[in-house]
Amino acid sequence: MAVTLSQLRSEPFWRNETVPPNLTEFVFALADHFGLPHGRAGTVGNFKHLEGRHRSIEWSLNSAFCTDRKYGTQDRRDTRGNHRHIRAVDLTWIVNRNNQDQIAKAKAEFHPLCHRLDNAVRAGLLPQVAEWFGTFNGNEVSGWSKGGPDSSDSSHLNHLHIGFWTENADDDHSDIFGILTESVTPPGDDMSVADVRTGLHQILDEAAKRSTPTGRQYGDDFDTLIRRSISPIVAQIAALTGKNMVDEKEIAKAVLAGLQPATIADFVMEAMPASASEIVDELTSRINDRTPGEGLPSPV
Repeated sequence: MAVTLSQLRSEPFWRNETVPPNLTEFVFALADHFGLPHGRAGTVGNFKHLEGRHRSIEWSLNSAFCTDRKYGTQDRRDTRGNHRHIRAVDLTWIVNRNNQDQIAKAKAEFHPLCHRLDNAVRAGLLPQVAEWFGTFNGNEVSGWSKGGPDSSDSSHLNHLHIGFWTENADDDHSDIFGILTESVTPPGDDMSVADVRTGLHQILDEAAKRSTPTGRQYGDDFDTLIRRSISPIVAQIAALTGKNMVDEKEIAKAVLAGLQPATIADFVMEAMPASASEIVDELTSRINDRTPGEGLPSPV
């Protein structure tokens, strides 16, 4: 049976929810920057939001109508802070999928914004962000949650969702605003190609070790585990090249297939054309020298 608004309002936990002032200021400032009406900028969830960061922790842990008490309530960064705070924002670009102007605006603004947000989160520049969902291309939902790449329902093809840890909900959000609007340049310009090269070697070393029979004890989550281990180096490459050109799923497939040099070479050639030949030659040599069932030699 569907829950009604009157039922939700009957509980004190619903009435106690508050929106942190800085959270409201942040999402309205984003809307203003992109020329979107404030009606498309949201914080507190409506009666359909029965779990997650559009609700307070107090409501999630106590309401008779919560559908998932663990969502957004378990991590210590969530248990700290004001338990009555709403902890997420939404910003909508498309309200009518037949409106070509809205679709064009999303392609020009929303999709690049998601790339910037993804790069910054992966690089560890926004530790206050617990989760985000959106799209890079208007066809597939992308995002970050539970410490790694994630996805969500198709509504995020139309709108951006950012969830903060409870302890950070009322922070000054000028840093994330600057990254999303390109009014500040994220750190990373001092990162060298050598740093990326070393990091990539380390990731592949670890992935090779985990591809042994012993490593496969991770079971069905092995693919996800590899993809998450690759995330830091993906962020470094994105910082160097200025764009996210790395498909982690393909890299995971390469690892699971035995670290095929050609697959990895294609990835490096696309992401870092200026230095690709040196890195690919080194990777190919190291992979071909690998003893079956063992990890790659340690970086020198």
